[in-house]
Amino acid sequence: MDAREVSRVTRALAWASVCCVLGLFLVVAALVIAWMTTRTAPISLVKVTTATSDVCGELISADQRQVVIHTAVSGTVAIPQATVVSLHPIHSCGMAP
Repeated sequence: MDAREVSRVTRALAWASVCCVLGLFLVVAALVIAWMTTRTAPISLVKVTTATSDVCGELISADQRQVVIHTAVSGTVAIPQATVVSLHPIHSCGMAP
């Protein structure tokens, strides 16, 4: 082997190492930026009106039997579907849609 070839290969390996570390750093930086800028899913606030009351809170589930809502005051509330008069999405529990 020629001394120039050894020098050229050594330089190429050094550049490859630098590029590998730089690539890993950029991937980690991209992951951190994506993690920091990703918003949480919005809460689905609803107002459920029954014949006797209004209930406002986060919609947990709704099926043919019941509507389940998590309220700040009462915790998780299951409302029978037969008693629901209306169900509307809202922005906050103090305001209309």
